[in-house]
Amino acid sequence: MNRTFRPRLAAITGVVLSIILIIVTVWFWIAVGPEIRALATVGQIATLVLIFGALIFGMLMLGGSRVTVTKDGIRYRNWVRTFELGWDEIAGFRFRPSDPWAYVILPGPEEPRKALLAIQSADGAYGRSQYEALVAAWRENT
Repeated sequence: MNRTFRPRLAAITGVVLSIILIIVTVWFWIAVGPEIRALATVGQIATLVLIFGALIFGMLMLGGSRVTVTKDGIRYRNWVRTFELGWDEIAGFRFRPSDPWAYVILPGPEEPRKALLAIQSADGAYGRSQYEALVAAWRENT
């Protein structure tokens, strides 16, 4: 019964932008010439590598977000953290046209919500169909 939902556009964008960032950085490093490259210290180079590495990591982690439906509930990963919720811990889901992604609604007086970054409005009909399948699985199991 396990079914996993993943974003399409965020994953593609993350990979493409990461490749572009690497190509442009390498091209620029080569283009500045050996005289300028010789002026860069190890600390400066390490700082740039760390910054670019963090950017690439962030883009790929957003694209790697997912929601997995199991017989017991959902397991979802947003960025680097993974969460699990049983069906009995879920009060509902929300994905309005103005929402950037879907939300799981938790029970409580304020109806707290948690973002599900894997189901995004940027994915259009694909994102909407993922949301509908998630809601159908919830209804089937509650």
